[in-house]
Amino acid sequence: MSSRARKVGTTNALTRVRMYFPNVESVEDASEDAVVEVTRRDVSTSERKKHAGCAMAVACKRAMHLDGVIIATSTAYLIKGNVATRLMVPEHLSREVVSFDRGATFEPGRYTLKHPSACQKIASGRPGGRVRDRGTGRPLKTHVFTKNVRAVLGSDKERD
Repeated sequence: MSSRARKVGTTNALTRVRMYFPNVESVEDASEDAVVEVTRRDVSTSERKKHAGCAMAVACKRAMHLDGVIIATSTAYLIKGNVATRLMVPEHLSREVVSFDRGATFEPGRYTLKHPSACQKIASGRPGGRVRDRGTGRPLKTHVFTKNVRAVLGSDKERD
């Protein structure tokens, strides 16, 4: 992987994190999973459609003594000092986040944030870009967004 690819990926992640935590100086991928217990108290003190205030973010901050947490539907950043550690949000937890944002309760329990696999690491050098139509060579539009949940990471606008 080229140093330019590594720098671009890190810069994009850092830019997103700095929107919420301006003092963060670097973003790194986690080397191991993080298991977090979400309690009823975490749920009662949480906020819907807020990356840094949802039940999972409140639980992570409490359990790991962090300075801040950002939970999106696919990625999580745990902030300690001026370093953000990036983890992946597994599908079952993502569904819990979506249902919470839509008005259901966040079910207390043990949840695992996964460390990124080799191809999920920041600027892993994997082939990127859009899928292209075989006949025309034009990029296919494949964007499907879950509606009525927290904003896309890096945006304050909710998905309608």
